[in-house]
Amino acid sequence: MTSDNMPFFDRVTYCVAATKKTDRTYKGPAYESCVEDQEHYHLVLGEAIDAAKFNEADIVRCAKASRTAYQGLWLCLNGQDYR
Repeated sequence: MTSDNMPFFDRVTYCVAATKKTDRTYKGPAYESCVEDQEHYHLVLGEAIDAAKFNEADIVRCAKASRTAYQGLWLCLNGQDYR
């Protein structure tokens, strides 16, 4: 697995759903912060996957278990609570 074919999470859909109770406007400040955080985790994960720091079975398992998109995937892969 490489960063080009790693699990994909739709950041827009995830962040709209995750911030709808905190933002007063559609795609407000909390949404923007969420998208930036997800992009950061996506980049860090891509680099780690390219460096073969995680095995493919764990990546797939954690992607399926993640409820918080790329952040949850990262936490799961590092053995931390991701729920």
